[in-house]
Amino acid sequence: MSSIDDHLFSVFLNTSTPGNISFAARQDISEGPLSWPRDVATGDIDGDGLTDVITADNNTIIDFATNTSHGTVSINRNTGSAGIVSFAPKVSYDLGNYPRRVMIGDFDGDGKPDLAVTSSAGTGTLCVFKNNSTPGNISLVLQHVLAISPQAEGLEIGDIDGDGKIDLLVSNMIGTNSIRIYRNSAQSVQSLLHCRKIFPWRNRLVFLLVILMAIPNLTWLSLILIADLFQC
Repeated sequence: MSSIDDHLFSVFLNTSTPGNISFAARQDISEGPLSWPRDVATGDIDGDGLTDVITADNNTIIDFATNTSHGTVSINRNTGSAGIVSFAPKVSYDLGNYPRRVMIGDFDGDGKPDLAVTSSAGTGTLCVFKNNSTPGNISLVLQHVLAISPQAEGLEIGDIDGDGKIDLLVSNMIGTNSIRIYRNSAQSVQSLLHCRKIFPWRNRLVFLLVILMAIPNLTWLSLILIADLFQC
């Protein structure tokens, strides 16, 4: 979990036994003064068998020389072992200002987890990073930057159309109040975002997730029907 104001994320080692839930004391990992981690995702980015931590840093860093600014998404490579929490120095990648959400998924089917990140400032953006990492080495390449809408807020992934490929869903907080579905029809990340469908929505994606959790046996494909039902 992350703490925005404290510029860190925290790890609780699981010490549970059958029938007894327990965790070791919290261990804080600092992300530095220019990071306000808003969202955390986990996955084995470099394929070394250890779970890494990725943060959407909810920041804007100003370059006064060029009069430009950017936010960052950071990968904290896990170097720990049994009972020991340890991470290599974070590796950060630039993207739009105020990154809000980060999701991990193999978008191009190469067996490596790629990243999708939404940023909220300005027009709002959806960025997709292709994973070229190898064990012990973090390497991502920014492949897509799409303008979304002001205050791109929510991001979820799932196979919406049942074709075995991971699609992307993005909601915005203000303006059109819409959910955008980007269907994955690609053989590679380079051509991932083939098309989109926009559903007007009165509230944020969190309400859609509540519906998904509240209705038994609801499939991801039913999301489209729900969105049509509640059009503004």
